[in-house]
Amino acid sequence: MIQTAPAAAESQATVAEYLLRYLAQRGITHVFGVVGREAAAILFDEPNAPEFILTRHEFTAGVAADVQARITGTPAACFATLGPGITNLSTAVACAFLDRSPLIAIGAQAETTDGVPGQTHQCIDNVALMRPITKYSAEIRSADELVPELEKCLAVAMEEPLGPAFISIPIDVLSSTMPPGTSAAQ
Repeated sequence: MIQTAPAAAESQATVAEYLLRYLAQRGITHVFGVVGREAAAILFDEPNAPEFILTRHEFTAGVAADVQARITGTPAACFATLGPGITNLSTAVACAFLDRSPLIAIGAQAETTDGVPGQTHQCIDNVALMRPITKYSAEIRSADELVPELEKCLAVAMEEPLGPAFISIPIDVLSSTMPPGTSAAQ
């Protein structure tokens, strides 16, 4: 007799899936961005998730989110691939900082077991790069940090004066599952 795993186990969301559902619950309708090596970890295909708008360049993604945030007065999101993707995004994030836009910038990072800023290919210190041009900059190192960090980012972005907040997420964390008992963002 073939036995299958319980449905509850199959429904446990990955960090990437939960991230997208969480953003949608908070009223974010679009994520503008460029995906690279982390594409298998974050597919941007979740039902009821923000629509992913692929841009040709990370700067364009940041500008699009910045403009949407300025027009609506609500947080808008952008996503950049690791390494040069983050540096490309930084110019648009700096503009959002200077223009007081509630931007949520999300960047991929090399795997936690592999990423040594300045030594691993395409691994820079994302948080240090973004710190001077955001109101908040942090890296999520495990699935249980996701919700508190997202809540902090959204709260800080909407505090006066409005401005951008940044979260860096290593690829292996993006593909990890949320802790048991985490209520699924629907």
